[in-house]
Amino acid sequence: MLGAVGSNANFLGWVKNQKSQTRFRNGCKEFPAAFFTVRKTQIPKFQFEIPSLPTLMANTWEIYDLTDNSVVTLDPNDLYIYETSNLRYFVEFRGEVGSGSNICGYYQMKINLPTHGDYWSEVYQLVEFEDTDDWWRLTVSHTNDLDDVMYQTGHEQDFYFKAFFDQPEIVLNKKTIVNGEQTETTTLLNTKERTVLKIPNLIDAVIPAWNRLETHDTIALNRLFTDETYNLTQVNFSSKELNDCFQIGTLSFEIGNNTFTQSVNNLSLSRVGHDGSIDDLT
Repeated sequence: MLGAVGSNANFLGWVKNQKSQTRFRNGCKEFPAAFFTVRKTQIPKFQFEIPSLPTLMANTWEIYDLTDNSVVTLDPNDLYIYETSNLRYFVEFRGEVGSGSNICGYYQMKINLPTHGDYWSEVYQLVEFEDTDDWWRLTVSHTNDLDDVMYQTGHEQDFYFKAFFDQPEIVLNKKTIVNGEQTETTTLLNTKERTVLKIPNLIDAVIPAWNRLETHDTIALNRLFTDETYNLTQVNFSSKELNDCFQIGTLSFEIGNNTFTQSVNNLSLSRVGHDGSIDDLT
């Protein structure tokens, strides 16, 4: 993203110049106010890189309500500033429930650092999720630092989005052997079912972070309506243009053990009688 600070592997972008915040492609007539959604009463987790260590901790940390232009001042001591061994510097907030506004709307954060000036977040939207069944939360993290994101600090990234189920993918895995008489024998036959979600209305700026999903070792998906959480494996993401404003994403993954295997040989089987006797059927 042009003008962004830090890695584009972060879902929530930050810019040094407020005029550099995300713009949509030419031809987009909708111009949505925000592409990053957060649960009401929360402040989004974030992390971004700065060029050098500030002389002091942050001077101010403010949230602007873009609906009525009011400003809420937060405690800059809740921010973390890190220095790496190769002299890189990061500002981080890990997220606290109940510390944000309880009014749905559009917001933007500003952090002022000594000797560095102002940093602006992308606009984000506070939403009430409980009344709909199509909202999901994706949480990603990694054991080690990854792609310029400092995960060793305990940092996690959350992304809230609307999605709907698509037709599952069925993957067939078949292994055979051929003997000297060229007779083919199947030694393994199983199928895997992969769940597929379609995610409409993703803008270009978040696609790089989505494309890096499968490099993470911890990917959790929470369905907000039922509060069910799934730990995802074998994650794959792709996207294609939906219109001048948005792309539509396809997220496919496996949950637990969804492998169904054809047995080559029958298992030993016994029948248990009502009197406790065991009758070997093999």
